Amino acid sequence: MRPVILWFRRDLRLSDNPALTAALKSKHPILPVYIFDQTPGLRPLGGAGQWWLNKSLKALGTALHGRGSQLVLRRGVAAEVLTELISETGACELLFNAIFDPAVEHRDRELAKHLRQSNCVSHRFNGAHLLAVDQPQTKAGGSFSVFTPYWRAAGCRWRLACMSLPLTASPLLMSGRGRRPWKPGVFTPQNLTGLRAFQAGCRVRRARLNA
Repeated sequence: MRPVILWFRRDLRLSDNPALTAALKSKHPILPVYIFDQTPGLRPLGGAGQWWLNKSLKALGTALHGRGSQLVLRRGVAAEVLTELISETGACELLFNAIFDPAVEHRDRELAKHLRQSNCVSHRFNGAHLLAVDQPQTKAGGSFSVFTPYWRAAGCRWRLACMSLPLTASPLLMSGRGRRPWKPGVFTPQNLTGLRAFQAGCRVRRARLNA
């Protein structure tokens, strides 16, 4: 069975992740991927961002390993890396959560067109907001201008997805084929005040919310 690629971007978590939920529902083997994106025109991560990324990827990798899967790490222009992965694995679908940034959205649209030529479809989900930025709409199909009606309409649309199923690891991933792992550089700021106690991962944040 052809795998699906689950492309992690800013949503380095397993709970409340609609792209992951869709991947599980597909019943296909799942290939979890994170790409250190070097696409020209996109804002690069600063030192503190790379420090956070290093911690968060380790937490995500541990969480995936505990569910019988493994995170693939790649570096480069995302469109090129994904095209290469699809060619290596024969993936039939690319699933990811949206980043509401004009430059990223334009790249994602162009990527979707390119992937269709490779017999691979892409699906984008809203994983960063309670509602998509263009939802809800008025009965006339426009945007709300008054908060109270918007709040009433929005309340009935909220959905939270939680991961409760084990991941199905791609046989290609588990056998080690087509992998070029890398480790993001560890950023150590001179002033660690406020960062020493930082713990990454959705498990830690969920515990804090429930405290």
